[in-house]
Amino acid sequence: MRVCKVHGFYLLTQLIALIFAIRWIQYDRLPLPGYSVAAIAVLAAVMSVHADMLRWQKVVWLLLIGAFLVTELRAIRKDRVVTERQALDDRKAQDKEFQGIRGAENAHFDSTAAALTQALSGIKSTLDSSNTTLIQTQAHAAIRVTGIGFAENPSDGKVHSGVSYPFNTTIINKGNDTALIHKELVEIYTGKPDDLDAQKSLVLEFEKEWKKLPSAPPSPFVAEVPVTNTSWKTLSQEDIPAIERKQLTIYFLYRFEYSDASGYWRTEECEAMQNGPTAPLNTAMFHYCSTFRNARVAVRP
Repeated sequence: MRVCKVHGFYLLTQLIALIFAIRWIQYDRLPLPGYSVAAIAVLAAVMSVHADMLRWQKVVWLLLIGAFLVTELRAIRKDRVVTERQALDDRKAQDKEFQGIRGAENAHFDSTAAALTQALSGIKSTLDSSNTTLIQTQAHAAIRVTGIGFAENPSDGKVHSGVSYPFNTTIINKGNDTALIHKELVEIYTGKPDDLDAQKSLVLEFEKEWKKLPSAPPSPFVAEVPVTNTSWKTLSQEDIPAIERKQLTIYFLYRFEYSDASGYWRTEECEAMQNGPTAPLNTAMFHYCSTFRNARVAVRP
């Protein structure tokens, strides 16, 4: 009878262990890592003192220990999955929080940048205004052509071949400093009216003549005192019929290079006589060319 009682204790222990093993089969009910190890330790201790075991009882002990071993492995795997998931959730929460902080910082930065941009714009506007005032008040020369054309209009209103016609070019220094004129050239050509290709061709001819200019001492040109220069042009026999048919007009190309207290400058212009409604040429009306137009451009001497 005593033996049965002793076996009864071990059977009760096995039954309790079996209940826990069955309960922990479900994934949601798995224990934390370490619990199954503790259960295995208890079962091994009880098994070691279980005397006079029958064969099937040994099998039960081994099966229970194996079940708790599998449970422990599953618990470790579950704990790892839960830990990684929690870490991922924490990282997402941190990223969201950081995004909020970064968004606030970006908004603050954009606001600061906008304020700086506005301040720099104000500073630039002030500097531009100051530079404009400085340029306007700085001593400088500005040569302009105020008049160009026949020195005297042809008496019969027509131009003739073989006649050397004088043409006047009036210039003035509109600046507030004396200019030193280093080079100047006025050339008179005939060409197709208001035609860009014809004007470019004339510019090439002008550049050839410009390169031939000899060196000469600079001549002073005071402000607000106009000066008139006279150039001469003889029209060929081929020019006259084309001018009368309004296929040609007279072009004036001029260039001045001068220096003042602020640097070395160039002024150049191209103009052409307009064809009149009754006469081939309107000696009082001129057209600007589409090229060769620069006023007070800085150049190297």
